[in-house]
Amino acid sequence: MKHKKSLRFRLFSYFLVFSIILVAILWLFQIGLLDQTYRIVRTNQTKSYSSQVVEAIKNNSLEDIKEIVMSQSRDNNISVIIYNMDSQKYTIVTEHNLFNLLGNRFDYKIMEITQNLLEDEDNTYYYSTEFDDFSPAGEKRSNKEMHSLIAYGVETTDVNGSNLYVITMADLMPVDTAVQTLKVQLIILTVILIIIAFIISKVASRVLAKPIENLNEKTKVLATGNYDIRFDGKGYSEIEQLSDSLNDTAVQLKKADQMTKDLIANVSHDLRTPLTMISGYGEVMRDVPGEATAENIQVIIDEANRLTSLVNNLLDISKLQSGTIGISLTDINVNDMMIAVTNTYTKMMENNGFKFVLDLEDKTCYIRGDRMRLEQVLYNLINNAITHIGDDKVVVLKAKRSNDKIRVDVIDHGPGISKEDLPLIWQRYYKIDKKHIRPETGSGLGLSIVKTILELHKSEFGVESEIGKGTDFWFELPVIEVEE
Repeated sequence: MKHKKSLRFRLFSYFLVFSIILVAILWLFQIGLLDQTYRIVRTNQTKSYSSQVVEAIKNNSLEDIKEIVMSQSRDNNISVIIYNMDSQKYTIVTEHNLFNLLGNRFDYKIMEITQNLLEDEDNTYYYSTEFDDFSPAGEKRSNKEMHSLIAYGVETTDVNGSNLYVITMADLMPVDTAVQTLKVQLIILTVILIIIAFIISKVASRVLAKPIENLNEKTKVLATGNYDIRFDGKGYSEIEQLSDSLNDTAVQLKKADQMTKDLIANVSHDLRTPLTMISGYGEVMRDVPGEATAENIQVIIDEANRLTSLVNNLLDISKLQSGTIGISLTDINVNDMMIAVTNTYTKMMENNGFKFVLDLEDKTCYIRGDRMRLEQVLYNLINNAITHIGDDKVVVLKAKRSNDKIRVDVIDHGPGISKEDLPLIWQRYYKIDKKHIRPETGSGLGLSIVKTILELHKSEFGVESEIGKGTDFWFELPVIEVEE
């Protein structure tokens, strides 16, 4: 099996890679794109200044223009030359290091720049030249340095109607020296940032991963069957929510484990009792002459039937929940079904003094469902009501329509069920308390079967109970229209 990297290692790696990417971006913009960025900014600055000069020309004389643009020209290190297209003469409005930039043959180079500007669609021209390098003492050095400038031209007219061509030129300072300086600074900064990123990544990954690692360790304890373990993740809302979910899971697993043990114990008890009876009566009939009576044989038959009922109920639940067997839908007359079910209890009512009170819908109502399974639901609910019947020995059965649904209720006036027990009574073999012993013919699986069948019918169902007053089990199904 391939070894997977830990969460802490992954978090550390992500933080470190993120820091390296930031440093790389810093290098890209400070070194790789510095020259391009500088050219773009300087070009936009020159074009913006050119627009200001053109506006000034439209409303002022040439002398006034010099005064207007002089200050801004000096601050921005931009030169302005006006070319009179009618007289073909140049006027230098402002200049800053212009003669040094263009060097010898100044007039020729100005004309060359003007010609290139007029031919360019964007009226923009980048010009490179070499100029003399001077020492701080003013002495001329032997070497020459390359220098670049940007020129931008705009056609306009002055107050006298003359056609002018305004040329603004800005020098582009070489960035080589700045780049070298930045490289040294960035190398030092990169080392510092990588060290800081390494430390922060190490600490952050440990802090972030620690609560999850603690939860993981406790989950392993939970997996061993120790459901009393408590999860107490702190620090982040998601971790706290996960801890709460795991605590709830531990509680539910503990309940499920206990219910599984109860299920095994109860099934074992229900199997052992009839088997003991069958074995005991069989031995008596074998060893004692004259004991092979009809009564003893009937006891063996009854206990065998009880075993068969238990096994069949367990198989029914398993098959219904797994989908091995489904439901066969037909149109069912609700009143007829309830009357038919209660009629099967006639003998029991006579022998035990039970009484059924039927409160049925006045009009005939039909539902769509599996009649055999729904009758099984009624049998189980009635048997449960008889098991917990009150002193009045009355079981009430109702079937009442409300809008497009019909509600069926099976009510007893017995001891009732506490609110804490109500959500759990649908579980297999769940006992409310030790006093509620299942009848000899019961299997302890009736309500679980009821729940499974009603869920297959997509029925709403529930239970309402009050201690000392009784219990009402109910379910609802849609009413359908059927032609009589």
